[in-house]
Amino acid sequence: MTDGDSRVIRLEHAQKIQALDIIVRALWDDPLSRYIYPDENERARKIIHFFDIGFQYSLAFGEVYTTTETDGVAVWLVPEHPDMKLWGMVRTGVFLKVMRMGRKAFGRFNEFMKYAVRKHAESVTGDHWYLIELAVEPACQGRGIGGRLIEPVLERADAAGQPCYLETLTERSVRFYEKHGFTVSEKVFIPDGVPPFWAMIREPR
Repeated sequence: MTDGDSRVIRLEHAQKIQALDIIVRALWDDPLSRYIYPDENERARKIIHFFDIGFQYSLAFGEVYTTTETDGVAVWLVPEHPDMKLWGMVRTGVFLKVMRMGRKAFGRFNEFMKYAVRKHAESVTGDHWYLIELAVEPACQGRGIGGRLIEPVLERADAAGQPCYLETLTERSVRFYEKHGFTVSEKVFIPDGVPPFWAMIREPR
């Protein structure tokens, strides 16, 4: 099967472990990953628990897309549940993932999330889609897979007249999302060494 034959599909149960591994490999060196786990040995052991928080929550209350070759994954929260709620975290067992992150790592993660949650609430209200993770297998990057992975939801959002929202921590990603209709709402700077992020919104077309 070639890249041209690969189709975007809803994640199937048999693809869950492979998809989570892709997220870990693709975002291993992301600024947030390095901030939460500055020690690479600890990151290698525990970063999977961090990424599994949004992944597991979205499997239950959102939508997760991959390809028939499982070479990328897009993790969305849907208009009915555009943010993570306490009851949903309890129901999905996400709190177990939080505890496995480690106390110091969770503290750093929580410090970042205070700003991210606030900016999300300020940036977009009403029904909207929230892209919380987009990852492509490192060896497959640059082939348009990321754009194909988010296209089904962008089309649905346009048809329903709904915006899409995300945060990203690299200028490279900002440029990528701008190509797909997102615009920067604000670059958020955080004190005490917490990495800044860009809040981005895509209005329906």
